[in-house]
Order: sequence, then structure tokens, then C-alpha cells
Amino acid sequence: MDLPSDDTRLRLTEIETKLADQQAQNAQMLAALNNTLRLLTNMTAVQAAPPPPTAPLPLAPAAKTKTDLKPSPPPNFDGDRHKGRGFLNACQAYFRLRPDNFPDEQTKIQWAMTYMNQGRAQKWANRVYHWEAIPANAGSPHFVDWDDFRSRFRAEFFPLHSDAVATNKLEGTTYFQNCRLVDDYLDDFRDLISESGYSDPKTIVVKFRRGLNPGIADAVATMAAGRPDDLDPEAWYEAAIRIDQNQAANAAFRSAHQPAFQPKPLTTRFAQVAQPSFPNRQNFSHPTAPPTPKTSFPSRFAHAQPTPGNPVPMDIDALDIRSFDRDTVEVLLQKLNARMDEMNLATPESEDVSEATSPSEEDFPLSSK
Repeated sequence: MDLPSDDTRLRLTEIETKLADQQAQNAQMLAALNNTLRLLTNMTAVQAAPPPPTAPLPLAPAAKTKTDLKPSPPPNFDGDRHKGRGFLNACQAYFRLRPDNFPDEQTKIQWAMTYMNQGRAQKWANRVYHWEAIPANAGSPHFVDWDDFRSRFRAEFFPLHSDAVATNKLEGTTYFQNCRLVDDYLDDFRDLISESGYSDPKTIVVKFRRGLNPGIADAVATMAAGRPDDLDPEAWYEAAIRIDQNQAANAAFRSAHQPAFQPKPLTTRFAQVAQPSFPNRQNFSHPTAPPTPKTSFPSRFAHAQPTPGNPVPMDIDALDIRSFDRDTVEVLLQKLNARMDEMNLATPESEDVSEATSPSEEDFPLSSK
């Protein structure tokens, strides 16, 4: 095997030296790149990291707001079931208006029981205090909280079976509006709905509409615009109140602008025959009837001079009697009485008195329609 020459060995040595230098440079460059990459990674992590949490500042304690209101305390309660709801509502209203006076539930209970000082309520409170005074119950309140007190109070002092009573009323007709205002009717109706437990809006609307006066109910049901939906009781309530107020305002307007009726005085002829007086018929053998007064009637009647058997009907067929007021009716009655006296004066003596005062059906023929 031939050995390489000296020139070849020198050339190989030179190549190996250059290769080693190049590898050293590559290693330095790689190290520099890795160092740069590490620095960039650290900078990115620092920027993306959330700021360190800061300790929250201590909040100042909320000051209790005090009010200058002086609500009325509840009335003394004697245990009447019809007054129980009002007493409990008065207590709760006082709690809300003066919360600073009641730091805990037991204070509310004891304060309310101080007003239960009469009748059945006082006996009930005495039993509670007696239970708490028993050594076995020492330190244990009779009621856990205000809700517990309120629940037992309702069972003891609210009307018995109020839901059944309210339901029976709503199924009958005693709750109808009749002569009451819509406001008064609505107040009672709301109480009945609350006590009965009715919740279906359709049923509530039907009950409310059934109890309304027909004039108001029809006016609401036939509204051209804005008619309330049959599933909206509140809309029916508002519409009924509005219709009732409009009708009242219209009636007041018509009453204020209607001219007062001035009755005409009776004529001399009517005044003379209104209260006739006759002497005793037994003292005269031949009494003479007074002359028949002249009476003028409209030309449309077939006879101008009335006779007992052929009277002139009153000319009121063109009038609306329902629109007459009291004064008009009284005047008409006076005229009718005067007319009857005229007929009595014109009756011959030979005729029977009963026939003169009570004309037969032939004297007043029925009008044909």
C-alpha cells in the first residue's frame, strides 16, 4: 500500500485545522443564539405576568341610617279575629320604618306582645310567658323568630276558614257591586280574591266582570279601542274605574246644565173646581147641577165638550213620561184631580154616585195598537 506524500499530509492537516476552527465558530454562534433566545423568553414572561395582588383597603363600617319618622304604634289587640290581620300589618310596618329599634328577632316579638293586653290576646300572651318561665325552658324562647311568631299568630287570631268563606261569596251574588262605587266594590273584591286563593287570571276577570253593574261591564267589554284583555285583571280594574268616573262626571255636567222646571200656576177654572163643596143632598128636593165649565181642547179631538160618558183623553202621548221630574208629576196629578172634579160636577143627579166616580170601560175605550 502506497503511503501519502508529504504534500498530501500537509493538505489534510490544513483542512482539519480549518474544520476545527469552523466548528468552534459554530459553537460560539449557537451559544450566542441560545443566550439571546433565553433573554427574549424571560422578557415575554415578565410582560405577560399579571400584576401582583394588592391587599384590599379596609372598608369603613356602614353607618346605620336613622330616620326621624314617628310611625304610629299598632293598636291594642284584644284577640278579635277580624282585627288580627290589621294588627300584624301594623307591627310589620313599624319594623320597616324604625329598623334601628329592633336589633334582633326576639325584640320584635316581645315588642308586639306588649300590645296584646286585652281579651283572648292577653290570655295567649300569658300562656307564652308561663311557658318561658318553666325551669326546663329557661333560656329558650317560645318562638324561634318573627316568622314563627307570625305563623302561630295567624293560626290563632285570623278568621277561621277565610278561604272557604271567600270562595262561597265569589260563587254567589252577595259580593256584587249594586249601589256601591267601583272603588268600594274593587277593594272588597281584591280581599276576596286574596283570601280565596284564586290565581287564574281568566277566572278573576270573569268573577270581577260578573259582579260589576251591567252598564259598566258592558261599557268596558265593548270599548272600541283599548279594551282590556280577558287575561289581565289589573287592566279590567283600571278600565272599570275610568268608566265609572266618566259616567259620574257626565251626570254632574248634565245636572248642572239642566234648566230648572218652573211649574205653571193652575188656571182659575181649575182652582174653582179643585175643591168643590156641596150642601147636603138630603136637604134639597130638587138639587141642580152646576153649569159645566167651558174647556178648550186641541182641535184634533173628535169632541170639544167632554161629557161624563165621553171624556177627553190627556194629550201626553207625545211626551216621554220617564223624563218627568217630581214637580212635573205633581202638576199633572193636580190637573188630573181637577179633571175628575169637573166630571163629577157634570154628572146628573139621577145617576148613581158610584157610576159617576168610577166610569165604566165604555167611557174609556182601550186604544188599539
